[in-house]
Amino acid sequence: MKTTQSIVRGMIAILCASHLCTPAAAGAETLPAPANPEAITLIEIVVTAQKRSENMQNVPIAITSVTAERLESAGISDARDLTLLVPALDVTASAGHALPSLRGVGTSLVGPGFENPVAFYVDGVYIADANSALLSFNNIAQIDVLKGPQGILFGRNATGGVMQLTTLNPSEEFDGKVSASYGNYQTAGVKAYVTTGIAPNLAGDLAVQYNTQGQGYGTNLATGSQTNKTYHDWSARTKLRYAPDIGPEIVLSADYADLLTSQGVAIREVSGKIPATHNPVMGAAYPFTGKPWDINSDGEPKMVTKGGGVSVRVEEDVGAARIVGITAARRTLHEVVFDIDLTPVPFLYILPQFDREDEFTQEVRLQSSSAGRFQWMTGAYYFLSTGKFDPSELQLFPGSPTQVNLPLYSHTTAHSIAAFGELNVDLASATKLTIGLRDTHERRELHASQLTELTNGTVLATSDVPSKTAEVTKPTWRLGLDHKFDNNLVYASYNRGFKSGGFNAGTPAQDAYKPEILDAFEIGAKSVIAQRFRLNDAIYYYKYRNYQAAFFSISNIEVANADARIYGADADLEALVTQSLRLNIGAAYSHARFTSFPAATLDTPLATGGNFQQFGSAAGNHLPYAPDVSANLGFDYFWNISGGKLDLDANYYHNGGWYSEADNVQRQKAYDLINSSLTWSAANDAYWVRLWGKNLTDKAVATQISSTTFGTGAAYQAPRTFGVEFGVKFSAVR
Repeated sequence: MKTTQSIVRGMIAILCASHLCTPAAAGAETLPAPANPEAITLIEIVVTAQKRSENMQNVPIAITSVTAERLESAGISDARDLTLLVPALDVTASAGHALPSLRGVGTSLVGPGFENPVAFYVDGVYIADANSALLSFNNIAQIDVLKGPQGILFGRNATGGVMQLTTLNPSEEFDGKVSASYGNYQTAGVKAYVTTGIAPNLAGDLAVQYNTQGQGYGTNLATGSQTNKTYHDWSARTKLRYAPDIGPEIVLSADYADLLTSQGVAIREVSGKIPATHNPVMGAAYPFTGKPWDINSDGEPKMVTKGGGVSVRVEEDVGAARIVGITAARRTLHEVVFDIDLTPVPFLYILPQFDREDEFTQEVRLQSSSAGRFQWMTGAYYFLSTGKFDPSELQLFPGSPTQVNLPLYSHTTAHSIAAFGELNVDLASATKLTIGLRDTHERRELHASQLTELTNGTVLATSDVPSKTAEVTKPTWRLGLDHKFDNNLVYASYNRGFKSGGFNAGTPAQDAYKPEILDAFEIGAKSVIAQRFRLNDAIYYYKYRNYQAAFFSISNIEVANADARIYGADADLEALVTQSLRLNIGAAYSHARFTSFPAATLDTPLATGGNFQQFGSAAGNHLPYAPDVSANLGFDYFWNISGGKLDLDANYYHNGGWYSEADNVQRQKAYDLINSSLTWSAANDAYWVRLWGKNLTDKAVATQISSTTFGTGAAYQAPRTFGVEFGVKFSAVR
């Protein structure tokens, strides 16, 4: 306890020193002003973290915002790359699902009905099933990452934070761009975006992209086939925007994505480990000596993700207030095939696992539009989701005369309705009080049946799981106080976050797992110095109850509740050093530990192969996928040359390493990643050529590590990749 208090006192002292206790922070005039302030000035970042457009520096929430220009120059193409720019964010992936973690709060749960504690939104629409195909970035205007519980204004309660993606709005002026790229592993891709006016006050746009990979990162040593390969990945998004001078503004959006890959499901035995079903006679020599991206399986892994959605957003000023309504519906289909015994021995196989998710959301809110002493917002939110295994099928002795199929059919539903409100009161000219309250009621249901059948369809046994229902009503709140002086904002807040419990569609006999509750205490500061340096940092303390911990049985993910404590600090600095050089520096420290977990699954590797699993205490252990330290450093430097300009961008990321499971047996050790690009663009920005490289030091970094009685499997991020991109911009006014 004394150590904890010392660390917290030290972090408070650092926070104080960085903003409040030095002359430089107290007033920008103590720094030499730039010779040409208009030429060397940070661009104001506008965010909608509180559901209204505001300068990010005036919002008393820890936010990192990444603009479209920064995404493009840094070569950020999907959610996993965001770790290079966002302190305290770590993004892994499992079976096609993006799994973000903020300040140690995340999950490795994937499947019907599971939701991430870091909620994902696109244009204000909550995406419960954030599959990786959806997160390929093309027509993005901005990405805002809100850290800490967001339990009031956002549609779904989130214990970890929010990733808020805003796409470009259509323009009545004809505009667009097209690019094509080619890289190693015979990777090719095209992207296009176009927008134009259709009729008076009506504009539309279309964004499409397609990627394919001709050569896999690895080989299936048992069959000789290529693996860790994306066969195709394409997506499309479109918007229609009607914005009359008088009357409601209406935006209709639609998107669709289609992905076929073996990345993320090309699972291999961890180096040095032995699977339980190893058989040297059949070619399964272990320990496994292949490259991290190789596998040794009697079948070929595959993952198919198809899905999309539509939404309608209506906004209108009604006197001194503004009413906003958002209606959205989505459907996503997953098909996953992989070898769960991790060997060429035909013993245990997942073939196939069909996962279908349907979502419907409706949000209505009324918010003040004036800038008076009182700013308020109130609203209601409805969420309906259904998730199915249709089926999830386990095969015993696949391909043999004694093959047995164990298909599981399960269906989960979630009904959630909430009412919320928030009031901001100016107590004085520079001091503001924030009070927010939300009440959420949820109902969860589960229906399931398990079959045992032969390959000819003969049913040997049927087991119907009794239907189950669980209901919960939970209030969440936010209390905050902030004060603005000169170019500094300081704030303190207390937030309660809530993430619903539910039933596990993969193990329907299991009892309902409990809702998560996270109480977060935070002190933060934001400063702009000489219009060239933007420094935002915060310290926090989380009390985490009923953390939903994942562990693996024979073929499915199971859930157990535990308690935890998290405290730490993160900082984000953006510096416009010269007119041509921009720096971004981020650092995060997080102490995330279980305080009570008496029924954790503990794995002990066996010399004969596989793992011995038993229940025991994990108190004091690290939370999964929660590094103690992480840091990022990047720069963007450009210089003019004849006929155009050159832009050199480089980003470095350090991760202190993480454990994949509560028992803290399997660990991804500390690693460093470096990405870089060099872009030449014409003087009028009409076209460009970019050389890019990712993971330049060719590090093997796991995206997931999972232990079962049969062995310990791992999947890995991409190795070193590089290539070239050509692009053209076009506009009616150019």
